[in-house]
Amino acid sequence: MMVPLSAASPDTTSSITFSSKPVLLKSIVNALVSFAPLFTIMKLASRGTLIKTAEKDGIPWTSMEDHLIQNNEKLKYYFSEIENAAVTYPKYYVQQFHGYDDGNLNWKAAYECESAAKVLAARTYAELNLNVDAAFDRMRTSFTNSIKSYALQYRSAAFNTIADIGCSVGISTFYLARAFPSVEKLDAYDLSPYFLAVAKYRQNVVLDESFIAQEDKQLLWPHLSNFPASSISKIRWLHSNAENMKDAASESYDLMVLSSVLHELPQVGQRTTKQYDF
Repeated sequence: MMVPLSAASPDTTSSITFSSKPVLLKSIVNALVSFAPLFTIMKLASRGTLIKTAEKDGIPWTSMEDHLIQNNEKLKYYFSEIENAAVTYPKYYVQQFHGYDDGNLNWKAAYECESAAKVLAARTYAELNLNVDAAFDRMRTSFTNSIKSYALQYRSAAFNTIADIGCSVGISTFYLARAFPSVEKLDAYDLSPYFLAVAKYRQNVVLDESFIAQEDKQLLWPHLSNFPASSISKIRWLHSNAENMKDAASESYDLMVLSSVLHELPQVGQRTTKQYDF
């Protein structure tokens, strides 16, 4: 999930829809964001504030982006391995979104995704005075704990196969892998091959002790030491459209998860995703 200011919701390109009055305010805001030069200034100012706040809270936003830029050749290689050329993108997915001109189909969005997700966690638990990684872990673990609680009540057998739909850079996938270590297959699907390439990179940080320098690991991903390689190694990164999973790697899964996905989709995307996946 990304946080930066966006000029549009996923199903519109030039206006913000308010559910309540006053109509005048709606007209003024839409006029402002529809004027490209002014919106660019607003977007840059918002990004600058977001990044400063993140780094003040201990999120290494700039260092994370710089590290991934420096290792872009590896990321491009993962991209080439993962990308499915047969995938077609919905119209709403190839327009400006979350403050990025290309939506999720670019490297910058992928570089910044995890940092932005940590901002959300820090804001959610601000009153508890937790450090960023503790807040992040609390938020994500509450998600997997809810699944465990539900399974304990309604399911007698363990999950052998799991699909993480809309996995982004693999944050939710890692927590699923840790929460269900006995799973035999964990397939992670996303529509952005850029995000999946970063997910693969994060996986290798866990699987290969010498993959990056220890000082970089301690600065950027200290929390990944809490994820056992035996679980993380089971993850497969798959480029696919959640609205049409006919060509999924498996015909069925014991558990299919959509974490921080549906609210990002227009109504038509929500309907088709539910239709094909469930």
